Amino acid sequence: MQRSLSVAKQGQIDIALAKMFATDFQPFSIVEDRGFRDYSKSLNPMYSIPSRKIISTSLIPQLYESTRASVQERVKKAAAVCLTTDCWTSRVTTNYMSVTCHFIEDFSMSCCLLDCFEFSDRHTSENLAEKLLSVAKEWRIDGKVVCCVTDNAANI
Repeated sequence: MQRSLSVAKQGQIDIALAKMFATDFQPFSIVEDRGFRDYSKSLNPMYSIPSRKIISTSLIPQLYESTRASVQERVKKAAAVCLTTDCWTSRVTTNYMSVTCHFIEDFSMSCCLLDCFEFSDRHTSENLAEKLLSVAKEWRIDGKVVCCVTDNAANI
């Protein structure tokens, strides 16, 4: 007789599954595919594969929050940070802006994407600066920024 998985083990495998989606950009519907279900059962027959709804409403948000908290803790420990930012337009003419943070961690350079968002305002230097400062404040690094690197566009 096989015994069921502990709650901790089920949770551990669920998080590994969520990381697979985040890493490999797989569709959540894969959990409904017979081949995936058969494969998963061959690895551990006691594992209960979560539904795509549970993945999208619980596991992915949980993974996002834990990852964000981890990145916040790492950035918090940095004595100083540098930022890079870029704006671009998608093929369907939606404008975006990204902000990446760079800092020394354990004697090595570390980089973390802090934000990537739709930027529908006019790309004036004032609007760009306001959004950049907003991201810095949100991540509590506004007093640590020693440099900001851009693509040297005239408006930035």
